Amino acid sequence: MNKLNEILSQEDIPVDAGMINNEQKRELVQALSEVLDAGVEGDVVELGCYVGESSKMLRRTLNAYYSEKQLYVYDSFEGLPPLHDCEKNCGWKPGTLKTSREILVKNFIDNRLAPPIIHKGWFKDITRLPDKICFAFLDGDFYDSIFDGLNKVYSKMADGGIIVFHDYGRADLPGVEKAVADFRKINNISYEPVKLTEQLWGMVIGDRKPSTPAVTSNPKLTVVTGIWNLRSIKRAITSRTRSSTQTGV
Repeated sequence: MNKLNEILSQEDIPVDAGMINNEQKRELVQALSEVLDAGVEGDVVELGCYVGESSKMLRRTLNAYYSEKQLYVYDSFEGLPPLHDCEKNCGWKPGTLKTSREILVKNFIDNRLAPPIIHKGWFKDITRLPDKICFAFLDGDFYDSIFDGLNKVYSKMADGGIIVFHDYGRADLPGVEKAVADFRKINNISYEPVKLTEQLWGMVIGDRKPSTPAVTSNPKLTVVTGIWNLRSIKRAITSRTRSSTQTGV
């Protein structure tokens, strides 16, 4: 907890403070911290970095752990892509949130942070990703960005890695939740995203060998084992397990 507070209390000079709120920052840092504490192999990626407000939190967390993991960020820097059918009446327009690589780099330098490894382009065209990923933050806003992002990172996720989605469940950005649901269905993925805080959901990939006895559940329930302090995920697992036990499913 001291390390978490240390990361969150660092002085920050924002470019766009409205991109991610304080509670979302806390949960993002908490989720990455769990991966680092657990020793999950792989690097950290963010798809949809914009001007770098959330990217800075990922960097500060890696710094606090003296981690040698690399931070890779990806963005078109051309703003939002064309709308999917489910987003036609959401009020957003392609090209919104256009920025530049230079603004992102300056944001890091102004905050005395080492800039990440930056890749420019649409997510569907990504060719350079780490061989293994321990943590992925997907903040693409639209259906195609989230689906394309998952299509790129999912097969590279390490056992015990975490994918976090921003804007999940947001009424004016329905493509995020739909893209996750469609990708899981198409690829027969049993791991379920759970709510960390408002509009921020996380999904743990794979099972880790527990150092203490794992909670048992019904055969239909995917249980993520290991020592995870990710509060919302633990609550969701406990709740589903209790419900299954009571109903006898």
